[in-house]
Amino acid sequence: ANIANMQNQSRKIGYYGTYGVQSTVALTEDMARTLAQKYDVTHMSRNEYSLLLSDLRSTGIITTQEFSAGYGGTLPHTSIPVEKSPETLPLGDSKADFTELLKQYVGYCGEFLKVSAGNGLEQEHSRSLLSTYSHLHMLFRQIHSSRSETSTERGTPD
Repeated sequence: ANIANMQNQSRKIGYYGTYGVQSTVALTEDMARTLAQKYDVTHMSRNEYSLLLSDLRSTGIITTQEFSAGYGGTLPHTSIPVEKSPETLPLGDSKADFTELLKQYVGYCGEFLKVSAGNGLEQEHSRSLLSTYSHLHMLFRQIHSSRSETSTERGTPD
């Protein structure tokens, strides 16, 4: 049992870190509605994105590792042609559709796994990032969906 614990610990603190550790707290509809009133995930600045990630982390919906990867826009190291790279996260007051950006990051990480002949650590890192961005994308879609439902209930255009 001690060796298994040590192996788990070493995996957690490996060179790349493990981003794909899933959280234990689900995003409820009430939480999604509250976040949707505060954030428009389809039109937000990098600072608003960071605040939303902080809110998700503080409630236990995402892990610290997921926060770090999402906040930094971490991508696998790769030689995939630049035209396939996702858009970079906006800077300053520029706004972007983060639901779409996260979808691009999911696609990019998936593409990397398909074409890379990287070593085991690179593959594990890429799978972790894919898991992280898939989780974030799902959460952002849920928040956006709650925003749309709230707008419809109020009778205001989306």
